[in-house]
Amino acid sequence: MMKSVGEILGMHFNIPDYQRGYRWDCNQVVALLDDIYDFMNSTSTGEIYCLQPLVVKKREQDQESGILEKIKQASSIAEIKGILDNQKGTWDVIDGQQRLTTILIILKYLTVGEKSLYAISYDTRENSEVFLEKINSVQDRKIGRTDGNEVNVDSNIDFFFMYEAYIKIEEWFNEKDEIKKQFEATLLSNAKFIWYELSDEDDVYKAFTRLNIGKISLTDSELIKALLLSRSNFKIDGTAGSAARMLLRQKEIAQEWDCIETTLQNDEFWYFVYGKEYVRPTRIDFLFELESNEAVKENDYNLFRHYEREMKEAQDKEEKVEEVWGNIKKIFDILEEWYNSRTYYHYVGFLIATGYLKLQDIVHEWETNDTTKNDTTKSEFDIYLKDKIKECIRPCSDINQQYEVPNYPKTKCRPLLLLFNIQTVIDQNFLYSKKEEYLSGVFYKFPFHLYMKENWDIEHIDSHQNPDFKDDKSKKEYLRAVLIGLNEESEKEEIIGLLKRNTISNDDFNALLQNHPKQAQNSSLETEEKDRVWNFALLDSGTNRGYKNAPFPSKRRILIGREQGIKYNVSDDGKIGQERGGSAFVPPCTRNAFLKYYSPGTTDISSWSKTDAEHYREKIKETLNNAFGNDFITE
Repeated sequence: MMKSVGEILGMHFNIPDYQRGYRWDCNQVVALLDDIYDFMNSTSTGEIYCLQPLVVKKREQDQESGILEKIKQASSIAEIKGILDNQKGTWDVIDGQQRLTTILIILKYLTVGEKSLYAISYDTRENSEVFLEKINSVQDRKIGRTDGNEVNVDSNIDFFFMYEAYIKIEEWFNEKDEIKKQFEATLLSNAKFIWYELSDEDDVYKAFTRLNIGKISLTDSELIKALLLSRSNFKIDGTAGSAARMLLRQKEIAQEWDCIETTLQNDEFWYFVYGKEYVRPTRIDFLFELESNEAVKENDYNLFRHYEREMKEAQDKEEKVEEVWGNIKKIFDILEEWYNSRTYYHYVGFLIATGYLKLQDIVHEWETNDTTKNDTTKSEFDIYLKDKIKECIRPCSDINQQYEVPNYPKTKCRPLLLLFNIQTVIDQNFLYSKKEEYLSGVFYKFPFHLYMKENWDIEHIDSHQNPDFKDDKSKKEYLRAVLIGLNEESEKEEIIGLLKRNTISNDDFNALLQNHPKQAQNSSLETEEKDRVWNFALLDSGTNRGYKNAPFPSKRRILIGREQGIKYNVSDDGKIGQERGGSAFVPPCTRNAFLKYYSPGTTDISSWSKTDAEHYREKIKETLNNAFGNDFITE
């Protein structure tokens, strides 16, 4: 059966709880617009543009109320005729929601409230119907509601995709304003869905799985959701309320599922437990990987097949559903407990971020210790975490280790510097916890989500070597960097004089370096001493490679600018300007080192001295030995 878009106006569609939200990107939206436009310009009146299948099932409450009840309540013959001619009700969408939603958004743009269209709501996504109804009235990425509250575009991932689609539709029609009416008429009259209505006996969950198993857009977890929530898994024994209990349990699992997925979509939580990019849009797949020990492969439904086999083999399917879902919730509860712990958050996050352990190994250890019983078993878990951290750090635990020698590149000390940053945060939180005003339960977390989104270098605080000044360009780049770090006007004049020249001779350039020894990299650290931990800091590769071998004060100023989102510009006449530039996360101990935080009483911010390096080294040793034992960091 075919139904035109015009024929479904006035209907109310519902997206059931087992389905994913709206996820069409701008390319898919434009492809649909272009396709309908081409059809409109190349075909004669009366031809059909097929919108593919729309698989639906009448909502049970509509079936129960029935058409007869509506006729009884009608107040006139005309109203009865309208009910008979246009009995529409609410329909669950089993397949076709992405295209159905996109068509509605197109119509919302074209009609601007002139017509009564159709409505779409979601079982587990609050305010979706309101958002779609008012999508053409967005201001400052917010939609006002009749109750005086606002719905924010960025408050829900579905709203984000819907609004991006609306903006792309608006951009597309801006170039074709004259065809709006014709396009709308074509869409309403010629564009038709293949309307497929499921019967009362059809299991919507099985139908959804059957219809979508061949579509790459669905993930394993979305198919698993339909599999677990299938009506055939739940006992309906004919007793009073058994069907209602089944529906309630399905809805409870769906809502719990949605809450877990929402939490996992929070990058701050996700990068703490996973530590890298994930190829799936639905991150809950990862929990099913942990529960089943099955790895997800792209375009391969092996994880779904695993649970499909388990459900087929289960003697009591309802019991199996509760077992699987109970395990998923248990894993999630463990992760959430760690996330809310000052210590576990940081130590588990460290082991995941360094790649030293896999999360499933840590979860297994937690479950083995049965930490729900008492504080003693939690102490065993604490010991386990610290032992694993010690193993991870052991190759770089000698604080005086020489790096950049055969088999010991400076990257080997990255775990040590990361742990120093993390332990510093833990210690600061401990100090806060001693102050009554700070006992609110909120604590500063090392931002693993920022750390994992960057590439990290081990940066020399005092540059390892003098820059290679091959030409005027490299000389001027260096001089601009030096100028950024200077405070005294008298020190700037000679540098500005050289910058104004077209050509800088080697003699003049070398003379300047001799007159400015601190800018010439002549610190009190010997060359080989510069390749030890006391001269290293964690820094994102963008910042590090941006200032290359700049002198210490220049690095310091540029680093501060990166944290503030400021980029410094130096013209050839020596004027230093600034503009909004790329920002970057600066680890706390890197910031502390460049701000001379570890050097008590210092007034010299123009160089990194051996004394500064020694204070920095001792702070690393003191911080980590206090936390992990006096034999942890050696020398």
